[in-house]
Amino acid sequence: MFDSAYIARRLHIEPSEGRDAIAQWHQALPSGPLAGRSVQRGRRLWLAADPQPVGFDPLRLYAVSGILWVSCRPIPIELDFTVWSDTDCQVAIRPKSLAWPVGTSRYARRVSAVLDEVIGAIHAPAVLHTVGFGDTTELLPCRLPVRSAA
Repeated sequence: MFDSAYIARRLHIEPSEGRDAIAQWHQALPSGPLAGRSVQRGRRLWLAADPQPVGFDPLRLYAVSGILWVSCRPIPIELDFTVWSDTDCQVAIRPKSLAWPVGTSRYARRVSAVLDEVIGAIHAPAVLHTVGFGDTTELLPCRLPVRSAA
């Protein structure tokens, strides 16, 4: 068992760039089973298509409601992105209820895997392609697609 149902990871991206990077990642997710109302991140996480308003909290960058599937049970959650420091952000999953299986080791493993997946997708490695044009060479960045580990 873990002491808290709120599980967070550090996201190594500057807060000034974080909101845009997170929004781009969220908007690029494919539609889920409730077309137009949700997006899907793998088989174990469904997110609302629209983010929640961040309100007046200056440390909150982005938040999305969703459903996390653990042991064939849907758990309503909030995927929350906040400022950690001047150079880093934090991504966390906060359950909206404490019903079983929240608080179990299975829940903690699932949340940890999902957070690692989200961080990996936002930090998808930029690949530099070299394109030669006669005497000059340009480096063109492109993002690789990240597949779900589910």
